[in-house]
Amino acid sequence: MSYYVAIFLPKGDNILIYKKKISNKQLAENLKISYAEWKKNSLENKGYFIIFNGFKENNKLKNISGNVLKLYVYLGIHSNNTTGEVWHSNNRISKYFDKSERTIRLWMQELEDLNLIKRFQLEFNKESHIFLQPYYLPDQLVSSEKYIYIYRLKNSNYREKVNLLEFSNCIISSIKDYIESCYVNVNPKYFQISSFSPIEPKYLRSISKRIKEANPIFEQYTKTYSYTRSDKSIGYNHHLFERVKNKKT
Repeated sequence: MSYYVAIFLPKGDNILIYKKKISNKQLAENLKISYAEWKKNSLENKGYFIIFNGFKENNKLKNISGNVLKLYVYLGIHSNNTTGEVWHSNNRISKYFDKSERTIRLWMQELEDLNLIKRFQLEFNKESHIFLQPYYLPDQLVSSEKYIYIYRLKNSNYREKVNLLEFSNCIISSIKDYIESCYVNVNPKYFQISSFSPIEPKYLRSISKRIKEANPIFEQYTKTYSYTRSDKSIGYNHHLFERVKNKKT
């Protein structure tokens, strides 16, 4: 395939247009220069929304569905560039995408499940405000909430093999069904529960049981320990997840 550049030359009151054939190397250089100039001008003079490499490294890109990704980009473009706050209503967004408000709410829920946004009302019976959230790698887990609980698979034989993101919906729904007012963030090797108030230990102890009930495949990842009871009989403990110590916020 041949490529050409247009050359504009003034001649009196007219402009003459010439086509000049160029090589692929010349075309590549022209494209790189054109992109660099466009990017520099856009960053200096236009609005923008940055998606960092962590979006791929943290498997957000792999797990987000197509339409929800479009919504995420829309929210990013219309967010405050410093704080990540978005003021657009579901009604306004639904008109842009030509979808029902119910569809937009479902897309919003997926973004919340992926911990890419948080939504809540600042005033009673008012439109919810949307806040874009940072995406972290497992060793960077942090939260704006005061109480943080981080878990990983207890069985080290499976810990490096199993990608918990493949079970993110199961993990999130199992926890949020019985622990109110908490946020759950799932990463490949960890999941994090965060809350503004402490979570009762009895609920935390039930996490493994709840998740195994929701998806029996987790049974094979359970680590079993034997112990001797006071009557000398043998008992068994079955552990799916263990809590990871984290720094206090």
